[in-house]
Amino acid sequence: SQRSLGIFVISVACATLAFGQVRLGLHGGVNISSMTQPEEYGYVDTWESRTYAVAGVVVDFHLSSHWFLATQVNFIQKGMAIPNGEWGLTPSGTTTFTANYFELPVKVRYRIGAGPMYWFVEGGASLALLESAPAHSIFDPSLGMSKTESTTYVGGAYRRLEGSVVAGVGGEYCISQDFAMSLSATYSWGLTDAIDGFWEGARSRSILLDCGIVYTL
Repeated sequence: SQRSLGIFVISVACATLAFGQVRLGLHGGVNISSMTQPEEYGYVDTWESRTYAVAGVVVDFHLSSHWFLATQVNFIQKGMAIPNGEWGLTPSGTTTFTANYFELPVKVRYRIGAGPMYWFVEGGASLALLESAPAHSIFDPSLGMSKTESTTYVGGAYRRLEGSVVAGVGGEYCISQDFAMSLSATYSWGLTDAIDGFWEGARSRSILLDCGIVYTL
């Protein structure tokens, strides 16, 4: 809405005055996602990873010559695959799950080197809000069966909020005085349970590979 856009513009203007330099940009990539469970739960022996999409907006605040506060607003997909043998079904098949989130990572970034090309390391925290968990797909090749069921439940309900710790590395190349391109890899450890019910204790683990472009205001 116009009101939301106005609030965003005012917030960026205030941040520019407070931090001295703000960068805006876009990024996108893939999220290689799975889940793990603590040993005390141990309902599922093997959860396989799946590759999903991620895209979002970047807002970086320049703190000093080497330090940045890096924030993003992302649409990100997370999920997993479970062998059907874990359900008591034919072991040769798999069941996959997908959930859609709006995610807000906040990271402190340290710049290594100078010049048009430099490296960086970063770490921080992320809060994800569940947008939907639209479907899970059951596939059993031995029976020629492929079925998709619309549901917000996966042996229990996905939780609305998920908290994670994130850490990553990357590189950035300055195309011009105002524009720069980046490549990065980020690992995310879920700190809170993602699902209630039968798979209580399940927490997300993922590796995000992405590229982006930023503009310095």
